[in-house]
Amino acid sequence: MYRSLIAASALAVLASPALAVELVTNGDFETGSFAGWTVVLNQSTKINSVAANVFDGHYSAQLHTSTQTVKTLSQLVNTTLGYSYELSYWLRNNGKAKDSFTVTSGNVVMPFVDRNAFGWTQFVQDFVAQGPKSLIQFNFVHLNAGSFFLDDVSVSVIPEPASWVMLIAGFGLTGAALRRRDRRKLAGA
Repeated sequence: MYRSLIAASALAVLASPALAVELVTNGDFETGSFAGWTVVLNQSTKINSVAANVFDGHYSAQLHTSTQTVKTLSQLVNTTLGYSYELSYWLRNNGKAKDSFTVTSGNVVMPFVDRNAFGWTQFVQDFVAQGPKSLIQFNFVHLNAGSFFLDDVSVSVIPEPASWVMLIAGFGLTGAALRRRDRRKLAGA
């Protein structure tokens, strides 16, 4: 009886989707490179290690263009059709207006156009996966003095309410089974 209760609660925990699994490769750029990313860049875009231009860790992506041509930094992440996901990233603009930055996550596009300089700010956008892979893409043009700095790019699944219920129930059942087992051991000792 108790073994089946423990097995059922473990199954409930394991059946719920991974709640904190990171889907982006090298989203913090801590490899000191653009490893994991597809890049259409120029010599003005690079990995930056100046402390003031890094949100967390030792590196960030410095996004700057020397022409009016839009450049991109993108990555395909593994997703499940129909599941909801959250894209989170930290962005800093130390330049002037007339700059352009557009973020695509799955089928959601968020444009930032002609925004004045701003310090490190976290942006979050949700999207629903349209297939087994979803595109995360940053398009940018930054001609003025300064650059966009990007750090801590993250994509994670948004658990459905039923998943939370299963997870909590699984932990509760596991705890109850362990308490009963401990009481039986004490009674038999």
